[in-house]
Amino acid sequence: FGLSSTSSSSSSSSSSPIISILIGGISCRNVTILTPHVALTCVYGAGSGTRPISLTVASSPLSPSSPVSSFSYSPPNIVTATRSTTSGSLITISGYNFGTNSSSIGIVVGSLSGLCSNVSIITHHTVITCLAPPGSGIVNNAVITV
Repeated sequence: FGLSSTSSSSSSSSSSPIISILIGGISCRNVTILTPHVALTCVYGAGSGTRPISLTVASSPLSPSSPVSSFSYSPPNIVTATRSTTSGSLITISGYNFGTNSSSIGIVVGSLSGLCSNVSIITHHTVITCLAPPGSGIVNNAVITV
């Protein structure tokens, strides 16, 4: 997984080796200036949630001039999910942008009071499982938060 992110700054220069971008404290790779003094891009790994951006030009920390001062991954998206026929049955959910930390994933099944338990990541970012909440019966919908 790789991800391109774009930040803007009115103070960037045309020489990318002097520009450093950190997203959530992790360095972006392959910083490239798209438009001098306006826009640049970098490659940042897969993940979930929102991370702060810091930009350094020639060892001087800057704040982006645009209103964007953080980077957000796309929200989770469910493509398929198995139906729960009884409480405690295993539900398998496939999609994308689920992340890699099962403790940060919340799955609501059916109603707002139906929180899944024992969330497990089967395949990072794309397949997760959980146990249907008590009293869920046959469920036709699920909502995931990361």
